[in-house]
Amino acid sequence: MKPEIFINQPAGIGDIMFLEPILRMLSHRHSVTMPVVDSFAWIEKHIPYVNFIPYRCQFDNHVQKFTDTYCPFRFASPIHRGYDLNDYSDYENCMLDKYRVMNLPQQMWLDMQLLRDYSNENKLFELLGSPVDFILVNENSRAGEQKIKIDTDLEIIHMRPIHGFSVVDWCLMMERAKENHHVSTSTFYLLNMLDIDAVIYPRPDEDGLRGISQLLPMTKLTKAV
Repeated sequence: MKPEIFINQPAGIGDIMFLEPILRMLSHRHSVTMPVVDSFAWIEKHIPYVNFIPYRCQFDNHVQKFTDTYCPFRFASPIHRGYDLNDYSDYENCMLDKYRVMNLPQQMWLDMQLLRDYSNENKLFELLGSPVDFILVNENSRAGEQKIKIDTDLEIIHMRPIHGFSVVDWCLMMERAKENHHVSTSTFYLLNMLDIDAVIYPRPDEDGLRGISQLLPMTKLTKAV
């Protein structure tokens, strides 16, 4: 029986996706349990080897340090750099520090492998009218909406929440699109997983592109404006 290890990273969905290579590595020797907020419970179908449970603030009073049974990735950057645990200002390092704090190769995140639901992807494609020549645009992020203006004669399809479909279920639409234009959010990781060329736009606040500033130079195809 594998020993259990708890992961403290209940949100956001981009952070959870970013951790997938680490979660997969841990699952080889551990039973991985990861509380997530209710709105992200759907991630379990895309990372099936993790036991996702409802997040009910189980770790609020936990000693925040990495051990053989507990990984507080939520606080990886403050722990790694000796900041106050409530200091979330270091956007530039917040993602890669999840790997640095465990002394793992920084490029490891590029091996993200989410399990795709091809049946759902095709259903979504048909629901959206099985478009042929189109541009896929995502203007939504946790920081708010960022309007993206494109001068084109092609049909523009905007990503939006649709009941029964996860953001990962938009992968086929990303693959079929003539162009992809996305605000910096979780789709950035999906586009890299799919090896799709794309234009990434800054978030509509002081974060901008800071959250992925160290990640962009590590990618092959994605560019930012």
